[in-house]
Amino acid sequence: MNSDWVVLMGHPFHKLEVLKICAFFLVVTLAFVGVVAFMLFDSATVTRQEQEIVDTHVASKQEAGPDFQQNPVEHFFEQHLIKTKYDEVNSIRALGSYTTGDVEMDFELLVKKPRYYKQVIEKNGRKLEVGFDGSKLWYRQNHPLLDDNDPELVKLNTAIAVLECSIPSLAWEYETRVEEQNPEVLLQIEILPETIWRGRKCLIVRNHRLIDTAVYHYIDRETGLELYRHATVRLGTGGERKVELIYSEPMEGLDYQIPSGFELFVDGNLFCKAQFERVLINHGLMSYLFKEPERN
Repeated sequence: MNSDWVVLMGHPFHKLEVLKICAFFLVVTLAFVGVVAFMLFDSATVTRQEQEIVDTHVASKQEAGPDFQQNPVEHFFEQHLIKTKYDEVNSIRALGSYTTGDVEMDFELLVKKPRYYKQVIEKNGRKLEVGFDGSKLWYRQNHPLLDDNDPELVKLNTAIAVLECSIPSLAWEYETRVEEQNPEVLLQIEILPETIWRGRKCLIVRNHRLIDTAVYHYIDRETGLELYRHATVRLGTGGERKVELIYSEPMEGLDYQIPSGFELFVDGNLFCKAQFERVLINHGLMSYLFKEPERN
């Protein structure tokens, strides 16, 4: 056999045929490698694009701010505290007048963080005190201004007093949640849809922590201040009274926007109004001032 032939696996093959076969397999191999390389590159490209989409989505969530990641209650309080700075207020003492019907009386309002409230109404030595010591609601009088024998009247008036004097209650309830790491607080406060109240856009906050019924706070969207609150006080006989409180504009000359007074309505009728003549903020109030006085 001459040099133009080769023997492969016991069979003679012409060299030219062998070269053609080798060239064919080389082309097929290169084509296969090319296809695999393209598939790997395309897969890597898709994976990179998907990762870029994920990264962009995460970045957009972070740039969206706390209202994207927080629940509505937390976001509300964050904005409420920024606008009102009520988290910097530790105590309030307001002095002024309290008018119901044709009778005007001296009025004192005491508020202390975290949940201490008290108001004193006095005229000609006759005094009525209503307070909340952080856990217990109480009232005391040195003269029968309020009929002790009418439990429904007592319940209504004590609820009214708490609604009147708990100006920064929302902010302080949230601070209690943060400081005590108590998630139950947020479960008792709800953010309801916005509404227009007297021409001002307001958030409505439903609060189940202030008294034994829900209180609805109307918070001005622009300023963060509470303009109006209402609650339905249920009485023991199955009756109920709708109590509404409208805050006056903030007092001038204060570092914090504390209302200059309020008007309170029961079942749509004006029940009383208060006008603050002097307000002291963060002047220090001792906790014992809010404890129920001993009976003589």
